[in-house]
Amino acid sequence: MSHLVGKVIQENESLLKDICHKIWSNPELAFQETYSHDLLTASLKKFGFEVQKNYILPTAFRAEFCNRKDGPTIAILCEYDALPDIGHACGHNLIAEISLAAGIAVKTLMERDLSICGKVVVLGTPAEESGGGKIILIENGAFTDIDAALMAHPQLTNMLFPLILDLARVTVIYKIKDGLDPWENPNANDAAVACYNNISMIRGSFDRRWRVSGVIKRSTWEETEMNISYRAPTLGEILTIKKKLKACFESAAEITGCECEYNFEEDSQSVYRGMIANKKMAQVFAKHAETKGIVFQDDNPRICESAVSTDMGNVSHVVPSIQPEYSIGACAPHVNHTPGFATAAGSPAAQEPSLKIAECLALTVLDLMTNPELMIKVKSEFETNPNRAHAIPSRQAGE
Repeated sequence: MSHLVGKVIQENESLLKDICHKIWSNPELAFQETYSHDLLTASLKKFGFEVQKNYILPTAFRAEFCNRKDGPTIAILCEYDALPDIGHACGHNLIAEISLAAGIAVKTLMERDLSICGKVVVLGTPAEESGGGKIILIENGAFTDIDAALMAHPQLTNMLFPLILDLARVTVIYKIKDGLDPWENPNANDAAVACYNNISMIRGSFDRRWRVSGVIKRSTWEETEMNISYRAPTLGEILTIKKKLKACFESAAEITGCECEYNFEEDSQSVYRGMIANKKMAQVFAKHAETKGIVFQDDNPRICESAVSTDMGNVSHVVPSIQPEYSIGACAPHVNHTPGFATAAGSPAAQEPSLKIAECLALTVLDLMTNPELMIKVKSEFETNPNRAHAIPSRQAGE
């Protein structure tokens, strides 16, 4: 099966590279990915997928192929939004390419071998960088019929279980009290400085995987606004940080005599959940990756643990999911979200590792479709995970 998957992808290599290059050359911001949407859906339609354009969102899509209804439905997720000014500095052009390649390979083998039963869905998910496109899709039922979801992300190193954190945000506003002149009351900037110092002082009590960062959005002596984001691996830890931040905000207001307002953004689009990688699925992916010479660096103490957030984390709370990371040959300081990484994502050198990863994604999907016992184990692990946020009911395998 591995040989056949590789053969299908190799036969379509020129087309896949061309699509990747076109997306890289035409970067589009969140919710504006019209060119990428049209390019990918046209390609999927050409390969015989049943395609729904503008699926829930104007630049989302759903392409599916089913040969038998008694198997699982597996989604391979595409991303294709870019960043302001620096284009595809997160390599989403490559994500689109490898997910398209994997989908084509799975469909081709399903057509050739009717013992491979189920449905493959190539799901186009816009606005990962900002806007939480996958979260909107979740809330509108895009995953209610999905049994498992997977994708892979370009990075500096190969990581089977990358650290993907919960992300939440809060806005803090300090104001001077009404009716007081500046000489009667410290200005609002003093409160913001005190707040910053409070947060700096409590960092010593943080878990090494916790992150807090912020900016002062506007500043006058009368009123100052701070935007703060915070990250942690689980929702429980996010709530712990939230409690600590409240104390920082309120004590800064008390010591300076200013009024304090804070608004924790509780709406779901503002909260990116930490990734709960399904270990059973990841082991299957790793098995195929290792046969292609891919070595994962999860246990390498010299590798600096990344701390990113993505709406794929939210998906992992509603269906069993994986998002391994793979190296495209870039190296520090050209990390994700830098011009150097954008250059690497558009380079010929990124193609070989990307298409290897596409093969691994396809083979993982095929294993899930041909091994009902594996699918049951994947579901069982997912259902019993205590860190999962119960956003929507999950399907049982094979439903």
